Amino acid sequence: MKIVAIIAFTLLAQIIKAQGPVENPKCMPVNLRCEYMEQPLGIDVASPRFSWMLKDARKGAIQTAYKITVATDSMLLVRGTPDTWETTKVHSKKTNSITYEGTQLESRVKYYWQVIIWDKDGVPSFSEIVSFETGLYSLTDWKGSFINDGKDINYLPAPYFRKSFTLTSKVKRARAYICGLGYYELSINGLKVGDHFLDPGFTRFDKTSLYVTYDVTKYLKSDENTIGVILGNGWYNDQSESVWGFHNAPWRARPRFILNVYVDYEDGTNALIVTDNSWSTMDSPVISNNIYSGEVYDARRFRVLWNVNGDSTKGWKNANFTAPPAGRLKSQMIPPIKKLEIIKPIEVKKINDSTIVYDLGQNFAGISHIKLEGSAGTKISLRHGERINDLGRLDNKNIDKYFKSRNPNQQNQRDIFILSGIGEEEFSIRFSYHGFRYVEVTFDKPVTIHDFYGQIVHTDLKKSGSFECSNPTLNSIWQATNNSYLSNMHSIPTDCPHREKNGWTGDAHIACEFGLYNYDAISVYEKWVKDLVDEQRLSGELPGIVPTSGWGYAWGNGPTYDGALILVPWYVFLYYGDDRLIRAYYENHKRYIDYLTFRSNNKLLNIGLSDWSHWKTTTPLEFLASSYYYEYARLLSVFASITKNNDDKEKYEKLAKEIKIAINEKYFDRNKFTYANGSQTALSTALYFGIVPAEFKDSVRNVLVKTVKEKDFHLDVGLFGSKSLLNSLTDKNADVAYRIIAQETEPSWGWWIKNGATTLHESWSSDTDASLNHIMFGEVGAWMVKGLAGINPDDTNVGFKNIIIKPHFVSSLTYAKASLESIHGLIKSEWERKHNKISLHLVIPPNTSATLYLPNMSGKRIFESRKRIGNTTHDGIAFIAEKDNCQVYKVDAGEYWFELKN
Repeated sequence: MKIVAIIAFTLLAQIIKAQGPVENPKCMPVNLRCEYMEQPLGIDVASPRFSWMLKDARKGAIQTAYKITVATDSMLLVRGTPDTWETTKVHSKKTNSITYEGTQLESRVKYYWQVIIWDKDGVPSFSEIVSFETGLYSLTDWKGSFINDGKDINYLPAPYFRKSFTLTSKVKRARAYICGLGYYELSINGLKVGDHFLDPGFTRFDKTSLYVTYDVTKYLKSDENTIGVILGNGWYNDQSESVWGFHNAPWRARPRFILNVYVDYEDGTNALIVTDNSWSTMDSPVISNNIYSGEVYDARRFRVLWNVNGDSTKGWKNANFTAPPAGRLKSQMIPPIKKLEIIKPIEVKKINDSTIVYDLGQNFAGISHIKLEGSAGTKISLRHGERINDLGRLDNKNIDKYFKSRNPNQQNQRDIFILSGIGEEEFSIRFSYHGFRYVEVTFDKPVTIHDFYGQIVHTDLKKSGSFECSNPTLNSIWQATNNSYLSNMHSIPTDCPHREKNGWTGDAHIACEFGLYNYDAISVYEKWVKDLVDEQRLSGELPGIVPTSGWGYAWGNGPTYDGALILVPWYVFLYYGDDRLIRAYYENHKRYIDYLTFRSNNKLLNIGLSDWSHWKTTTPLEFLASSYYYEYARLLSVFASITKNNDDKEKYEKLAKEIKIAINEKYFDRNKFTYANGSQTALSTALYFGIVPAEFKDSVRNVLVKTVKEKDFHLDVGLFGSKSLLNSLTDKNADVAYRIIAQETEPSWGWWIKNGATTLHESWSSDTDASLNHIMFGEVGAWMVKGLAGINPDDTNVGFKNIIIKPHFVSSLTYAKASLESIHGLIKSEWERKHNKISLHLVIPPNTSATLYLPNMSGKRIFESRKRIGNTTHDGIAFIAEKDNCQVYKVDAGEYWFELKN
């Protein structure tokens, strides 16, 4: 059979080469990815997923079949003799989340893969050959031991480590695998390895710790080499006393690390450098570091040769063997945190001879960088914050109230630099980040400052979406939402980048759709769902923050928040068409719903937090919690269908119906068409989750619109109402939703913008000491794409395999446009109003289709490429029906120009 397969493959290659069009194919597989990464290093998934896109400009472009080949040598693929995996010719349009089913993958092996696709005409074409490289699958692959400096958890200075060794032959390939807790920097021969910052990502360390793989070939010499490592505390050893109790975390310990460097020589031999007690350690110039307070650095203690050959043994001692973290070691398969855009000050204000305040012009998460000269021992303090007082000084009362420390050197968001006095010196921190717009710099002796700037720091997610419209306020809200989203993405989705930095579950699931519309964020969300699972108790209960030290089970959780365990996998499935989270954690989902059922009373729930940070009107907790309980039961029945658990499907469908009945019996007033206390949140939640009986939907929606109009088109909601309000109005009252967003008086997103906001706030009120950089109200950015430009996923054909295009041409806008680089390629929807005509430009990516809703406006005629269409079929367009006062069309892949004319 193997010989037959080889012959068939060879013949296929010859046929492809013989066909003229294949030399310049009209359809090509491109953007090949493994585990949603391009040519990744160090994956340790037993069955990785493959995906690709199609490059095909033709209308109706589709893939009719594919074939994947995987080998340990690229030439095996060229010859058509793969030794690892070879699919048959699979007749399918599927191009993503295709799971490897070949021979068992081995640790530290570079595998090559290629895909052949057949287009709509049955013409085949080859992709380029790409690769992925495995990490360490087993604990037995790790050699050596975890080491540290043997100091106590309360010891402040960060430790240096070093190891010198000799390589005896020319290096062909070298990989470093390192887990350094809490944070680490790795260097070889004086050069920092890679461009990552704040590695590894935050996890529940006694359940899971992450290691990182580096290609270190270029750093090594065929001679003597020296490796240097410096360790910071991070979340592993929180030495402050935050409200959330990370100083009491069960995993807390002195920083430690394990490192394996595998070296392959060109002559076929190899070498291995591991951590053991032959490594040397000493205190570094980082005399304290804390994830909340920042860093204190004494440049007088810097050891020039600490990470290069030739340093003396004076002051060094042998490293200490120490226990590994209790959790499993897993590869960090998410984009790293990086130091990215540099932000220059827009204003520099001298307060007095020893104090300067820098205004960087925008709120962000990151670090500051200063370059200066001064005498030895001069102390520079850099305090970071997002407000200033009337005197122009930093005002951190909204941040400081959550921070405690017995160490006077530790103040929230304050870094200290002590000069060595040797020429021009530079300082920026290694082991923390701050949330700020302003930096107050003070110095106890005269200095000359040569340069100062901020640098944005976040998980380096690839941008995939865009939005713009004719209203500048909406554009600013859109940008502020992006700023807040990135400010709160540091290996986990967080709430704010300064006083908390916590993975609040409610904030995360409300902002998740915005993230998936705008960033290639699947890997971060997959990692964070694993964090959720690590925190789930046997009872099914979850905390309100993830990861947690143990805080958040007694307060701060409940179905409105911790249902992120259900919602995030659903959104990932909806936007990527990938069901791995649903399948992998199905039992966890069941355990969670069964826990809620245990806590319920007559199918209603009255636990957890309600509509957090609402404006004026509160919404009854039991109504809101029960509504989310209903939605989770409904989704679990969908998950049961996906996983082919038919008995569960019936069970949770029945549960959802019972919850819905209970909510309507207690909270629906059929005479007044209102829910609970009639709040905007209550009415919109009932509509958004489909709780309202079909015959009453229009009446309830009308009551909701009435409440909005009574408040002069202002919102009166909190966190959860901010999502349901906009989305429940979209189909029939998009103009009302738009007016809510476009408001420029309090309370509104626009009010923040008009008062100088560059990020989203935690509170609608201006009279508060709440955070000025929260992502919790971020659904507004997703709604702009969904409601105005009209790009929506189809829950019956997920992963944008079919796209719902339903733009709303609100009268107050002259244009709106959005794009999304989906898993299948570019989706674009752009419309413009000129005189008596609306123009709509659509791009539907290859291998997908769209369902297009165009409003059936009185007297309007619809054209595409100047050809009038009504209820007819046109090139790539087929009329389906009239629905919801719209003309509905099926649209094939391709590019289209529509016009709606009087």
